[in-house]
Amino acid sequence: MYFLKKCCNQKDYVIEGKFSKLAWPNIFKENEEYEKWINEGYEAINHKMMEVLRSPFHLPEHFESLRKYLLLGQGDFIQALIDNLAGELSKNADQIYPHTIESLLETAVRSSNCQFHSAEYIKCLTTKLLQKSPGDLGWDIFSLDYNIQPPLSTIITKETKKEYMRIFNYLWRIKRIEYNLSNIWLDQIEFKKALKVLQENKADFQKANIIRHQMMLLVSSLNNYLMVEVIESYWKVFTDAIKLSKSLDEIIKHHDQLIQNLLNHSLLSNKYKSIQSILLKIFEIINRYRTTQEIFFTTAINEYKRRLALQMQNKQNAGQSTVELLKESTVSTEARKDLDSIYNSYKKSTELLFKELMKSVIVSLRKTKN
Repeated sequence: MYFLKKCCNQKDYVIEGKFSKLAWPNIFKENEEYEKWINEGYEAINHKMMEVLRSPFHLPEHFESLRKYLLLGQGDFIQALIDNLAGELSKNADQIYPHTIESLLETAVRSSNCQFHSAEYIKCLTTKLLQKSPGDLGWDIFSLDYNIQPPLSTIITKETKKEYMRIFNYLWRIKRIEYNLSNIWLDQIEFKKALKVLQENKADFQKANIIRHQMMLLVSSLNNYLMVEVIESYWKVFTDAIKLSKSLDEIIKHHDQLIQNLLNHSLLSNKYKSIQSILLKIFEIINRYRTTQEIFFTTAINEYKRRLALQMQNKQNAGQSTVELLKESTVSTEARKDLDSIYNSYKKSTELLFKELMKSVIVSLRKTKN
């Protein structure tokens, strides 16, 4: 009753029925009847509480917003967000400013189906910059946030929000890696025309393409597993449960269970520390691969352009041979050699990952072995 009157602003609410007419002098004489009256009052209060939480406070809709934004359920919005933020988040963390990030968030909302989402929920969506460490990029400190006000903060507490943001940061990191690997694929398509001139780099290109393909397969499988088999599946169980909930305690219980299921099956619980450690190592290797590829492609394209220019010059002076051109190649030798090291590290880490997965109950990811 206190929660209804004080937290939900239902100051005029009065319990109707037999309970409201309870005669205090007869309490001990009619103990069984009194117990029925208590139960009737309890059910009446809970029924009213469920009504109030659904309207005017729209609890189910706020839950759905958490799924769309912090659990990356709104695919077109997340893609628009990455596309808009990519340039800014590639800067050093100390060059990232909250007002710039907020502006880019608003652009992502307007360019996706989120523009049709009620303003009541959009205004709760905001960004948060995490504590930065030396060497961090904007990607490392960016997070979405969702502001929850009373009385809903009784259910979606600060501690629960931390868990949502923990899951978001994990999913966001995977999305970032997937985004980078997709861009590398576009670079590789552009690089194909340069191979007609840079024949000596054909084996390096094929090796880089194989590595990217294997990495993309693993990351895509991990992302699909998390979004479909974990989030979508357990969210369905959760929404079905809260539809049948008859009290605030039941909703809190189901919500807490949802968070535990998401953490556990997303491999974020202590139970899967070894798997999480290996995944972090794999993510680091993929980031190293991206950096190496950027150096390799940049120097290779520059070499391609240099040779085209030399070929134009050789129309007037045919004295420089192909052998001499190769000796002068500006393609990064270190980047070419680093591909072997990256592949060996990646292969070793994925083998460890699948060994650990074989010990777990997670079947889907076991089938991803390259």
